[in-house]
Amino acid sequence: MQASEFSLNYLFNDICPYLVFYLADKRTKIMADRLNQLQLFLEESPNSPFLLFALAKEYEKIENDSQAGHYFKKLIEEHPTYIGTYYHYGKWLEEMEEPEKALGIYEKGIEVASQEKDQHAKSELMNARMNLELER
Repeated sequence: MQASEFSLNYLFNDICPYLVFYLADKRTKIMADRLNQLQLFLEESPNSPFLLFALAKEYEKIENDSQAGHYFKKLIEEHPTYIGTYYHYGKWLEEMEEPEKALGIYEKGIEVASQEKDQHAKSELMNARMNLELER
């Protein structure tokens, strides 16, 4: 066995498993810190749609579906003109295998985007709806 083979075997068999656990633990801590920070900001500004959206997306990243859904719903109820919510909530519902609910969210978003005269958001939502309808 050559020295370079020994080094690679040592690296992949002995070092990598520890490195993977270390990085996973570090990522978990970073995500928890970010969530805690967002929660603190939300306590200071409880009516901020941006913070609710950020929390929904953070919970989506860590696959905490109940919390992600909670914050998406809260946004729709409390800040119905926060247009970006409709696209991301619809996509999340698609991931949750709830296509009918996703279509409803897209439809509502198209309606709100029309009222707000946001043609870009309306176009994005119409494309998302059409793609979902074609997949069905």
